[in-house]
Amino acid sequence: VHIGNPKLELMRSNVSISESGDGILYIPTRLKYEQARKSLDWFSKLATKNEWNITYKPHPKDDPTELVENYSIQPEQIVADESLHDLIGTSKIVVGFRSTGLIDAIALDRVTLQLNPSEAPEDWTKIGLLGGRDEESISSKINRLLSDEQYYQRALNNQKQLRESLFGDLDNASEKISDL
Repeated sequence: VHIGNPKLELMRSNVSISESGDGILYIPTRLKYEQARKSLDWFSKLATKNEWNITYKPHPKDDPTELVENYSIQPEQIVADESLHDLIGTSKIVVGFRSTGLIDAIALDRVTLQLNPSEAPEDWTKIGLLGGRDEESISSKINRLLSDEQYYQRALNNQKQLRESLFGDLDNASEKISDL
């Protein structure tokens, strides 16, 4: 039985969620992993080609300048010093390979996409997360999420069901636990 998760409930209460978020947040996994570098490389090229409004939040242990030097990323797209949770709260879509930040994005009710899920140690698409293995599938999903509000709301509702199955009721967890 999932009662909830007080830690995630606290996180949700401390983050300002923007209903008008229109950008995409990319959360890279540590760049020491080859598959994380490959995913970032093709996604950054895809984002440039599609002219998406994208922000990259480097992993705390990675050098942000590496994103500019080795990938199709402009310096103004990188936000290293802002809280990950605040960035999630102001984004419409969160994308990544296997970062635990993707789980936080689910808890914060942001549509979340996993890149190359079959290459990741954890394929979260098997439990209902959106994902894709190639440029066409990711590009079509993101473009549709950005342009079709009904599709976006369906994806968000499906993800809320996933969130509830993973974490229980995040909005009342502390109260329920204290009543036990």
